[in-house]
Amino acid sequence: MRTLTTTEQKIEIMQAYGDGEPLQYKYENQKIWHSLKSLPIWDWGTCNYRIQPDPPKTVMMQMWRAVHWDELRACQINQPPRRVQWLKVGEPFEYTYTKESK
Repeated sequence: MRTLTTTEQKIEIMQAYGDGEPLQYKYENQKIWHSLKSLPIWDWGTCNYRIQPDPPKTVMMQMWRAVHWDELRACQINQPPRRVQWLKVGEPFEYTYTKESK
């Protein structure tokens, strides 16, 4: 399936390149995006271009259990729960925020 890029999108991508933002490209028949490392040729007929998305944010989390009632809570390691007594549950784990959960 061919990805259509509007003139406005092309202008936005080229302006981002001019502003020094990292870009990516892929050929029409490929699924993998590649970092653009040299001056682009802007071959919109066979390539798709995009502004490189920000990497997902990853943090270390810890599960906690309330001492006086049945509640579990996940908090970032550097921000444990406050006000009541909590006990650590299990080992710390890595959590990656999705784009939708910013």
